[in-house]
Order: sequence, then C-alpha cells, then structure tokens
Amino acid sequence: MAGPLEVVEGAERCRRRYAETVANTVREVLVPCRPPFVIHGGVSLDVLGTLDRNVRCRSIYDRRAMDQPHSVADITAYQAAGEQVRVLDELPLKLLI
Repeated sequence: MAGPLEVVEGAERCRRRYAETVANTVREVLVPCRPPFVIHGGVSLDVLGTLDRNVRCRSIYDRRAMDQPHSVADITAYQAAGEQVRVLDELPLKLLI
C-alpha cells in the first residue's frame, strides 16, 4: 500500500483484503455497507471472530441490503454478537475503515 487509501478491485481481491483487514484490527471497524456484497449467503466468520476479540464494530447498512438473500438474518446475527447496526435509506459508497 503506497498511501493512506487503498482501492481494491475485483471480488476475490476484495474478499481477501477484507478478511486480512478485520483479522488485524485491534480496536474498531467502521463499515458503511451497501450491495452488491462480495460475501454471499451466510454469516461471515471474519466479522464474528472480530467481535469475539472485543473489537468494536459499527456498521451502517443501505436499506437495499435488507432485500438481499440472507442479509436480515446475517445482520441480526452480527447484532446479537455485538455489532452496532444502523440503516439508512441510501449510502453513496461502501467502505471499510
């Protein structure tokens, strides 16, 4: 990474970089999240593992995320594990901070 911002393109590269980033997080993860998702159908063990390490996770979901298969169940599982969840009508981007 050459600077403070890294642009990752391609679904597989995004999945790998996401997993690496949350695995190495020690304090907090902030995620404005909107479809399309690169992780489909099922709770992400990366997220649950991060929450198990007492890393604070705060996510804002685009309302369109609720229309995706499995999303409501997945988000409910994350929230039960400690993720702080909010939903907005529309997010302009997706990002991992």
